[in-house]
Amino acid sequence: MNSDLKHILSTAEKHDVSSAREFLIKQLKLLQQNGELELGLDKDLTGLSLELRVKQLFKDAGFNIKDGRKGQEDFVVTAKQDALYKDNLVIEVKSSRSTTPNLGDLRQLDDWVFDLSDEEKARKHGLGGGRSPISMATNGMINLSERHPAPHKGLLVFNGPIGTPFRERNSLILHPNQIEFVEKRNFCVISIDNLVAIIEEDDVWSTLHTTIGEYQRT
Repeated sequence: MNSDLKHILSTAEKHDVSSAREFLIKQLKLLQQNGELELGLDKDLTGLSLELRVKQLFKDAGFNIKDGRKGQEDFVVTAKQDALYKDNLVIEVKSSRSTTPNLGDLRQLDDWVFDLSDEEKARKHGLGGGRSPISMATNGMINLSERHPAPHKGLLVFNGPIGTPFRERNSLILHPNQIEFVEKRNFCVISIDNLVAIIEEDDVWSTLHTTIGEYQRT
């Protein structure tokens, strides 16, 4: 097996760990997309497998989902032209053996939303590029007539505790001390099983945008 793998990498002219890893991940993605590799059960998915599952869910539901910037957000979903909510989705996909995501996972999502929404520009120059008194007084976060130059909605998809059947998991994902952080940033946090349950619904785009905090099925 090692000799076969070395031959493949040599033929592809991948001679260092970083480029070899990138090449192999790309091949795994292609094999999965072509139906030649299975992902496994949703409850067990982590890392790349979980990311591929989330991407496939949005793609099969008819959404334009693209890989995020290298080393940053996992995915960006572009709003459809006729969508009521125009903000693109910034998706971060996480798994854990714990019942809740880390606060660091949420802060990471906050960084990506901050970047893609041009929030730094908004804070410096006012929302929309102007220097209104209200904008200046609130560091660019409030303006009577403008929004961020490129507003995005943050979505965290979480799978945990890994390996535990969904019916045996807690009904809530977020720890109480994470709720305020999520709500202040207008984020939606959803479990992978809940995403699977609602992704084909006609109003799922609106549901994800209007959920501020944790999505819970009624």
